[in-house]
Amino acid sequence: MGEASADLGKLGASAFNGIYHGVMTRNVSGETEELPVEAILQRNGDGVAGRFAFGVGEGELRGAVVGPALYFNWQSGDSFSKGVGSN
Repeated sequence: MGEASADLGKLGASAFNGIYHGVMTRNVSGETEELPVEAILQRNGDGVAGRFAFGVGEGELRGAVVGPALYFNWQSGDSFSKGVGSN
């Protein structure tokens, strides 16, 4: 497991709703790597759910918008953790 963060460039209509392209930074076993990521997010109030694809895989996420950030839990295959995204 590891933690992830993402800087996402918005292509959709509102914050954390739409299609995003950006860079995901993940830390696994003390090593950090950056991967290109695309996320398709749907926002309902402060709740967000969606799918993402990165370098070697894809997964799902669910979270909540707090201020300017999205705090989320993600799962990709058997791996899962939490992360923070920003616009």
